[in-house]
Amino acid sequence: MSRFPHSLRVRGRFLLEARGPKTQYYAMNPAGDVTRERVSYSEDDTRNIACEFGLGLSAGDQVCLTGPLGAGKTTFCRGVAEGLGIDPTTVTSPTFAIAHEYSPGARGVRLTHIDLYRIATPAEALAIGWESYLAQTGVLLVEWADNAPGILPRPRWDVSIERLPETRRISIRRVE
Repeated sequence: MSRFPHSLRVRGRFLLEARGPKTQYYAMNPAGDVTRERVSYSEDDTRNIACEFGLGLSAGDQVCLTGPLGAGKTTFCRGVAEGLGIDPTTVTSPTFAIAHEYSPGARGVRLTHIDLYRIATPAEALAIGWESYLAQTGVLLVEWADNAPGILPRPRWDVSIERLPETRRISIRRVE
């Protein structure tokens, strides 16, 4: 079930939501799935977009992040942590540790943050205990999720961060 706002207006293949001086765009694909697209103008914008997204997450939600090196995936994870009531300054990239776990914050939801940058195949992901991470309660964030095709959880949220010359495009899509 999507947590996108219900008060959206349809315009062609886009859903529009007026929000202050900015308009939010939600692109609908032919299957009727909704992808929420946001533009980030700074690291703070990325964190704020992620915090808003994190406010809608609950125990059991799984989020897979993709994007090039330096796109802002870890910054996005800090924002999600903040939305879960976890101190975002404690969130660091688990590139070398593979996984970091954070105690429940103000909302009582545990956060597990996995980085698959150093994982070359799905078999390597399985070897690090992938299935035990999927079975945990709490919110699971997976950076470099595209390194483990075929074993990504369903349902999940896919977050793609694309670097543009002066901004970032953040696409959030629910995968059932």
